[in-house]
Parts: sequence; C-alpha cells; structure tokens
Amino acid sequence: MENDKYLYYMIKSSAAFSSEYSPNSEDILSACKLGLWAFRNNGQTFFGNGVAEILGLADPTPTFENFISSIHPQDLPDFLDSTVGRTVNHWGVTPLTQACGTFDFRIYHSGSVRFIQGRFRVNLNHNGSVDDVVGTVEDVTEAKLVDRRRFETLGKLAQLGQMVSAIIHEINTPLAVMSFYAQTLERDSEKKQLDQTKVHLQAGHISRLTLRMEKMIKSMKYYMAPRVNRDFELTTLAPVFTEARVLCEEKLREEDVTLFADIPERLPLECRPGQLSQVLTNLILNAVESIRHLPERWIRVEVKEEGQKVKITVTDSGFGIPPEIAQSIMLPFFTTREGHGTGLGLSLCCEIVDQHHGYLRYDDQSPRTTFVLELPLRQPS
Repeated sequence: MENDKYLYYMIKSSAAFSSEYSPNSEDILSACKLGLWAFRNNGQTFFGNGVAEILGLADPTPTFENFISSIHPQDLPDFLDSTVGRTVNHWGVTPLTQACGTFDFRIYHSGSVRFIQGRFRVNLNHNGSVDDVVGTVEDVTEAKLVDRRRFETLGKLAQLGQMVSAIIHEINTPLAVMSFYAQTLERDSEKKQLDQTKVHLQAGHISRLTLRMEKMIKSMKYYMAPRVNRDFELTTLAPVFTEARVLCEEKLREEDVTLFADIPERLPLECRPGQLSQVLTNLILNAVESIRHLPERWIRVEVKEEGQKVKITVTDSGFGIPPEIAQSIMLPFFTTREGHGTGLGLSLCCEIVDQHHGYLRYDDQSPRTTFVLELPLRQPS
C-alpha cells in the first residue's frame, strides 16, 4: 500500500493522466518509460521497476548511494547540491519548504553516455518538516541526440561561414590557373604550335591543381558528414589532423599564421574521425581568430601518448584568456566576437569529446593560450 500511494501520487500529479486511473498503476509509468523513486525521512526508500534499468544500476537495491552510483562524475557535484541531493543528505538541515522541480544528469550505461531527466516533489508532514522526496527519472537520450544533431549542424555551418572566403579563394585560384593553361593549349593547338615539353608541363600543373581542389572538397564533405550515430573506428591520428589542416590552410595563409604540428604517424586511436577532425578544426580556427592582430602569430599542435590515453595540446602565441571569460568559454552561445561568432564551437567540441569519454579544458597555468584535449586510445566496452 505504501508503494501504491507513491505510484498514485506521481500518476495523478502528471498532466498526462487523469485521476480516473487506479493507484495500482506502475504499468502506466513503465509504458511511459518513467522510473518512480522515493526517499523518506525515516530511512525508507523505494525504486519502481524502471529505475534500475533507466539508471543502469549494477545493484538495484533502493538506496540513495545506488541511485547516484552511475551519475557522470562531472554532474555528481551539481546533483548533490540540488534540492534532492541536499534534502536526502541533510534531512534536518534542509529548509522546511515544500518544493517541486526538475533535474538533469548524465550516466554511463552499456559503454555509452545517456541523458537522464528527473522530476521531484518535496513533501512536508503535518509538523512542517520534510516527510519525503518523491520523483521520477526518464531517459531522454534520443531527444538530446536530435537536439545535438541540429546543434552540430549549426556549429559546422557557423565554422564554414568563417572559412567561406578562404575556401572560395582556395578553389578560385587554381581554377584561374587551369583556365589559363587550357586557353594556352587551345591557342597553340589552333596554331599547330604544340610543344610536347610545354604540353607535358602544363598538363602536369592542371593535374596537380585538380588534386588540390579535390582534396579541399573531400575535406569539406568529410567535415560536414553527419557522424553522430556512427561506430567508433580504429584509425591513426595523422589523417584526422590532416583533414583539419586542409580546411584551415587558406585561413592560416590569409592571416599569416604559422602552424607547427608534431603528429605521430602511427599512433592508433579509436574515435569517430569526422567528429575529432571537427574539434581540431575548431581549436585551430579559434586560435587563428584570437591572434590575427598580434605581431607574433603561430599555433603549435603537440601530441603525447600517456599510458592508455593520448594528450593533444593546441597552443597559440596569445597570452591567455582573462579568468572572467575563461570560466564561460565552454558554455553554448557564449562568444567574445560580437557579430561574428555564434558561441557554439567550444561547447560543441565538449559534447563531441564527452562522447569519446575524454575531456577538453583550457589550461590556465600555461603562459601561452593553451587548450588540452585528452582521449582514451581505446573506447570503453
């Protein structure tokens, strides 16, 4: 009966159901893919049938410790500091007010990151003290992935917008040269003055320029291809970096920025190559933009294998980011480039790196502006 009371409360409280449903209705919650939970001031706890599955719990025993055991380490402190976390951990200290709300966190489940959304209500007893906290959890990963795909596409388009003039120049220049060679060959052919050595030389130039444009177009297609649901591939880091470098080459030339890179040729890495190339492209273009007005303009990309992970640092000739800006640069839509940036780049990079079970951070201890990317060499199974 005690469990039925919680079920009845949560179902009746939901706008999706009317009060005509009976209290014995956990099937309804299961059909809606919701997991019901409850924590009482007297130490009693309850997990509905869906909680352990939704949270990927190794131990389904209904305890608060098990409830939080699969929460992503980066999200755990925020959850513990939330109304639910503070209430359950400090029953007597929590302000005695009735409250309801939502929370979000990520979990590791079956080797992948899942997104969980929860709803809760803090109930008071007749003395005005907290009686219990009741709520539901729901796996909202699919909805998040739809948003992420839109987010990723918007981020890619924003970056391509920044590169468009450089890309047009990269294609127009060889086209103009090829047109000149073709006209020369056509004119000499009409005059029957074809010189085999000259023909061979100009044909070689046309062939090389064609390959150059083909490489640029291939890199753009590689960059824009949707890869959210693709499996991880075992590849090497060198070709991934090469794709990023190709897309940035003309922008680097345009702003007179020198790119130094120390990339091991045979370092194996399990990743989604297109996504990782996108991260590197974003970091390089951000660096170009930030140092374009400095007298000294260079970017250095270094790679170091450390045990079972790889550490990639992208350093530029700038002298760091002010603390008040650094604390916000990873947030969506935060930008210091009014009218130019969208503020999507770094936050999108963080999403991609998180999918790779790694992390991306700004190194505030470096004398130069430095971002550090760490990834496992093999993805967890």
